[in-house]
Order: sequence, then structure tokens, then C-alpha cells
Amino acid sequence: MARFVGLLSLLALSLAVAPASAIDPRPAAVPSPAPVAGPVEAQVPGSTAAAAFVNFERLFALYGEKIKVSSWYRRAKPAIDKGFPDPAKDVSALGVVVEVDVQAKPRVGVVAKGSISQPRLMAWAQSLNLNITPSMYHGVSLFTAPYQRRSNQVGFVNDSTTTLSVDDAGEHQLTKSVVATLEGTTPSYSTTYGVTLPKTYIGHLSIKMTDGIRAIFDTNAMEPFRHLEHVKVDANADEASHDVSLDLEIVCDDAAHAAWFNTTISQYLPTLAAQGILTDVHLSLTGVTLRLQATIKRDIFEKMIARS
Repeated sequence: MARFVGLLSLLALSLAVAPASAIDPRPAAVPSPAPVAGPVEAQVPGSTAAAAFVNFERLFALYGEKIKVSSWYRRAKPAIDKGFPDPAKDVSALGVVVEVDVQAKPRVGVVAKGSISQPRLMAWAQSLNLNITPSMYHGVSLFTAPYQRRSNQVGFVNDSTTTLSVDDAGEHQLTKSVVATLEGTTPSYSTTYGVTLPKTYIGHLSIKMTDGIRAIFDTNAMEPFRHLEHVKVDANADEASHDVSLDLEIVCDDAAHAAWFNTTISQYLPTLAAQGILTDVHLSLTGVTLRLQATIKRDIFEKMIARS
């Protein structure tokens, strides 16, 4: 979760550095695109190597008390008090897409659903002094600024939808891809994979292997990972018990490597079960596909949150 909060922090910073007078007005002659109706998975492109979704609204509804005493939230609280976006109420969901090339740092695109107070952000950001370049793309007001040696571009679609692109080269093709998805001219993640996330989801991750990702595993010890084709993880929280069900699916390019992952994962399961971390564990192997299903009990999951 901390990594997603980090993305949220980057989004907030990008929002904050824009002059208050430049954020609101949009040229009347260039209307903002009407976003595709539906959940966040219908609003990010389906063509990227990786996609992740976090349901902050549900996380805080079920585990809000524990999250608010976690170390990462307590560290963020002083900034939140000064106007930094509070994930407990300002962001309902994040959709994050990542493109990975062999010879370039990953490019990140974000769609944030929710309501972020621009005046509060400006109060928090008064001491910031970054160079902002405003622009317009298909009616979306864009603000681009360098931060931590990377180019960051935030886009204001409407009061409930904000985009962010992080791109070393400053080209921000993911901004264009996200806007095209919002316009309905580019297939979304939901359309591409036939995925509609249930109301019970708290997290969803999908990674399809590309040459760029395989290059990360360029050692003999990591060689089996180069044979992955697709990895998908779903985490859903039960409304009554607040237990979390995990569903991991691994697809390899051949049965031998699927069997290797099956054997490797099997070695860790007894320890995880003995420690009470996982219950109701079921591991199955069918050809090139490996599937792990398990449950994390509420008390264990809340301890994980508190320690995060």
C-alpha cells in the first residue's frame, strides 16, 4: 500500500505546484472530454505492461481505524493537516498503469477518482517553487513540472477525475492514452481483459511480460521469471468478516516452468500456514497455469496494515 500512497503523494505534489489562478479556468471553446462512465478500470488504457488498482474507499471503510494508526499514515498526517490529500476521504480509487522499455525507466500513468481540494493543496504548497508549464490536450488542462529529476504531468478532467503521467523523456504518451480511453477511442483495461472489479475488491494487479520486464530478470538466478507470461493478483475483503481473500494466477510459457513455480511456492506455504498468515490455502497446477487461493484473516491483515 505504501507504494500506492507514494504515487498519491506525487499526484498531490503535481497538483499543488500549479498556480491557483491557472487551475480552474478552461477555454470555453475546448470542452473537456466526457469521461467514460463506470469504474476506474474502465478509465485506464489496456495496452500497458502492468496495471494496478486500489480501492481506498473500501480500505478505509473496513480498516480505517487501523490504517490511521499505521506508520505511513502517521508520517503523512502533518502534511494532510496542512492540505495534503487525505486518502481516507479525498481519493476513492486509483488506477495505475506502467509501461516498461528495455532501455528506459518505467513510464507511469494514473487516474485518480475522488475529490481533491485545490485550495487546501495550495495552502500546503506555498513554499514550493517549481517551474510549471501549462498546456491543453483535448480539452484537458495539463500542468507539467520537473520533480526528482523526472517530468510529471497532471491533468484536470473534471471535479472527480484527475490524471498523472510520470515520464523521464517528458513525452507523456500515457497522458494521451488515458485521455483517449476517457474519450472511449482507446480500449480500456476493463475492455481488453474483460475485467469488472467487484465491489468487494481492495486491490488488483496485472502484469504481462514484455521484453522490458524480462530484462529486469537478467541473471541466472532469476531465469525462471523470464518464462512468465502473465501474473494476476486479486484481493477482496469480505463485508461481514473483513477477511481478505487472495487469488494469484501465474501463466508461464511452458509447463516445466509452471511446475517450477508450483514447487517453489509449495515450499513456503507450510510456514505461512503455521504462522497463521494464510488459511484455506489451495494451490493448483493445470498445464502452464498455476493458481493460488488463500485467505488472510482480519486480525492478521490489520496487523499487516498497522506495521506498514
